[in-house]
Amino acid sequence: MKLITTRLASIIILISTTFVANAGIINNPHNTYSGSGNTPLSVGGTFAADENNLESFTLTMFGDGVDISAFVYGTDGLGTPTGSALWSSDIFSLSANAITYLFNPQININPGSQYLIGARNVNGGQWFIGRSGDNISPGSLWNDQGVGAWQSFLSQDVGSRIVMTTVPEPAPFLLVLVSLGGLLLRRAFKM
Repeated sequence: MKLITTRLASIIILISTTFVANAGIINNPHNTYSGSGNTPLSVGGTFAADENNLESFTLTMFGDGVDISAFVYGTDGLGTPTGSALWSSDIFSLSANAITYLFNPQININPGSQYLIGARNVNGGQWFIGRSGDNISPGSLWNDQGVGAWQSFLSQDVGSRIVMTTVPEPAPFLLVLVSLGGLLLRRAFKM
């Protein structure tokens, strides 16, 4: 019986390490800031997903007391943001000093598809977002002056650290567990 318990523990450890999530990380640090003027404005950058879960992303911003909401949008085949936001954060106020904010949307995304991450100035006021002179390929900086007409700036992108993970499908994991349970029952009845 002790041998069976030891083997079972070994199998469980092996299975648990098999189903650990992989991570795709895009690190595009900012090296300058873009100002927004005093109107409500959305600014973001596109990236191509290489995993199926958008775990987190960062944005570095400042603007004394300006109310902001971070977002994630899907895009069309050309990378243009489309439709409603797939995710948006609660509204929060920016500091007068540059702070790198961490957002954890935990949403399903499709590998190979492009998405836009960014922030929206909710009610006006001067604010700044960290920008990189290097764009995430394929990607670009986008802004919207509040009228739903996104404009692209191909030679720039938002500065961000994007973390994507692979969330394992539950069906294969359950199949393995059921198979192991069947093997254990078979061995138990043989003894």
